[in-house]
Amino acid sequence: METRDWPLEKLRELQEQQLRRLLTHAFEVSPWYREKLRDVPDPARFRIDDLRHLPILEKSELQQHLDQIAGSARSAPDARENYSSGSTGTPVRLYQSQEYRDWYAADDSRVHRGLAGTVRDAAVNVLWFDAFALRRDGLPATVQRLRAFRPALVIGYVSTLIEVGRALDRKLDGLAAVITAAETLMPRERGMIGESFGAPVFDRYATREVGTIAHECEAHDGLHLVMENNIVEIVGPDGQPRSEPGEEGEVVITSLRNLATPLVRYRLSDMACLGRDGCSCGRQSVRLASVLGRMSDLIVSPRGVLLHALFFMRLFDKAPVHRFRVDQETRTRLRIRIVPAAEYTDAVRLRITSGILVHGDPTFEVAWEVVDDIPATSSGKFRFTVSHVGKGESSPPAES
Repeated sequence: METRDWPLEKLRELQEQQLRRLLTHAFEVSPWYREKLRDVPDPARFRIDDLRHLPILEKSELQQHLDQIAGSARSAPDARENYSSGSTGTPVRLYQSQEYRDWYAADDSRVHRGLAGTVRDAAVNVLWFDAFALRRDGLPATVQRLRAFRPALVIGYVSTLIEVGRALDRKLDGLAAVITAAETLMPRERGMIGESFGAPVFDRYATREVGTIAHECEAHDGLHLVMENNIVEIVGPDGQPRSEPGEEGEVVITSLRNLATPLVRYRLSDMACLGRDGCSCGRQSVRLASVLGRMSDLIVSPRGVLLHALFFMRLFDKAPVHRFRVDQETRTRLRIRIVPAAEYTDAVRLRITSGILVHGDPTFEVAWEVVDDIPATSSGKFRFTVSHVGKGESSPPAES
């Protein structure tokens, strides 16, 4: 039986074993954690519920104190440097072990089999789309490459797959599944990708720092946490974990497989919503109902209403718009840029503006701008919402 099919109790036992190993190792190799764990009497007896008493590791701390955090483990023969995408600022540098890389590769090859294992051999027949290099004038060559490669599995950013899908003249032969990553997948985009590529679409939540965090199964009802690799906490403003289905909070990760840079309660600056217990697929792992986006994408209205990217994505669902982006320029001013479809009319603008004012905050000033294109960030990801409030900015800065 694969670990993904284990009962929840057995998965938690495995997590606790790996957590104790991690803390013992961190105490031995890391000056940073020797200080942070000084009040932990015996890491070998530590329990998952005890994590809430440890401090949260911020990205800024990892950036500034990497050598202290990694300690002597960074000199291990199998340690390799890696970087986060830096989609919202400076990329995060860290070291990753061979064990981490092996588990990440194994997870890539198995988690999205769906439909009775139809992607079982995808690891040797996978095509990744390079979001950095893809250009619209190069789409015909990309389609030609797809046809020649005959992939069993295609993996890419949502926005990249949408562009490629529009260029496909017919479905791909032999394709078992499409995996989307890095950007929020909405029902309309799922339908477009599935129809154009001719295969079921599975969403995945992953980062460069900790690998795959959660993924969809064939039920497409939330995302199963990869409990063998990470302990995931959804925490409130007080840093304490939430536990009830439907509760939202920030994602905090303890990475269990990377001993080259111990990450204990590492804040990803993402927001997610806890899912319900049980899944029709039969797996017992904990689920996320959804990933809501990055904290930097969260718009706080003049009256204090928190608006996720999903709020705006739902307003734009089925609207005749190829692409949109909402920038919060000041506390009270939103600028909405759109790439319109042929069916777009001013009535669409009025309807969506009304939705923002009625369901968001009536004190917003909403400005619209029709453009030919809205580029992705330099990391290759597309951001639907960006708030510039609280950063000393009154107008959007250059993309990072």
